[in-house]
Amino acid sequence: MIRAVAPTAITAFWISSWFSIVSNSWATGLAVVVVLSLLAALVFHHLEAGKTRAFKQLCLVAFGVLIGGAVVAVLVLGAGTRAEAAIVLFVAGGLAAFVRMCANVVAHRSEFFGGTGKAGLVLVFLAAWSWAHAFAMYAHRGVAVNREAACIIAPIGTDYTKLLTRLADMRLPFVVSTAKSRSHTWAYHAILVTTDIVPLHYIWSKLKMRFEPLDLQRNPYLPKECP
Repeated sequence: MIRAVAPTAITAFWISSWFSIVSNSWATGLAVVVVLSLLAALVFHHLEAGKTRAFKQLCLVAFGVLIGGAVVAVLVLGAGTRAEAAIVLFVAGGLAAFVRMCANVVAHRSEFFGGTGKAGLVLVFLAAWSWAHAFAMYAHRGVAVNREAACIIAPIGTDYTKLLTRLADMRLPFVVSTAKSRSHTWAYHAILVTTDIVPLHYIWSKLKMRFEPLDLQRNPYLPKECP
């Protein structure tokens, strides 16, 4: 029972970093599969036969998920944006680490980090990264603005009409532009619009996890006020 606490807590934390509260989402089905897989691993953990074979098979599956995710990311990079490809790697890397963690749980192969091993650390890192992204955006990191006079807007296509107000909507997988850059405007992941200081616009940097000043002359078509 005690050995089930760490993998369960880690899995719950990891799921919270990408699970969507929107109904009929891909995340819902994936979360169900993850929970059932962890339950199966915990049940198999108490059996004596077949542990070595199961461990090897799960390790092979984890490697296959990682390679498959990399291939899909390359395809997405060609058809979409770099951010979309990065999110594919984010999810695929997490899935691979989760399967590897299940292998450790099944076969008792690791006493490190609550019996989850390095795979558990990877899941914690990915989840913490996503939530840090959300908290940094929610706190308007990088700028000192009057929050009542400012708003964070994300694009739907090339139109900035999606208002971000909830912390959950600011997690790493959910702040992404799906439109490639146009000749007259840029498809930013998210922008901060304020009317009480200059400059009026800030762009959200996924790499630095902060808002940075935006050149308005290069972006004359961005909204000048909050919706």
